Amino acid sequence: MRNLPEKVIAYITYLLICDYNFKEKYFHLSLYHPISKNFTLIAHELAHFIFYQHYENYCKSKGLNENQFQDLKESITVLLNLEDFDQLLLVDDGGYPNHQKLRKFIFETYLQNRDFVETLDKAILKINKT
Repeated sequence: MRNLPEKVIAYITYLLICDYNFKEKYFHLSLYHPISKNFTLIAHELAHFIFYQHYENYCKSKGLNENQFQDLKESITVLLNLEDFDQLLLVDDGGYPNHQKLRKFIFETYLQNRDFVETLDKAILKINKT
């Protein structure tokens, strides 16, 4: 498994929106969310940190612009819904409405090949075609 940054801070907020900052290595959890949802949010945000750290340059070298990279980064977290995470996460990672088609493509592609980089490459090709 890819390494996380050495230090990541989780802040608790009264807001429902839980943002993050990759450069400053922090994210927020909401007091209003049940603990089960916050566990999924933790996994979701840590997945972003790993993706930035290990795949941002790769994706951009394959021709993705910043907006396309952001869409892919948000969509790739659909892989947290794999059965591999069922014992850890009790709430599915739902994603944003505008990413649902790409999330479905990523999930189905990964189930076919079980290869992250191959799935990533196919998703990049799909994004580049649209």
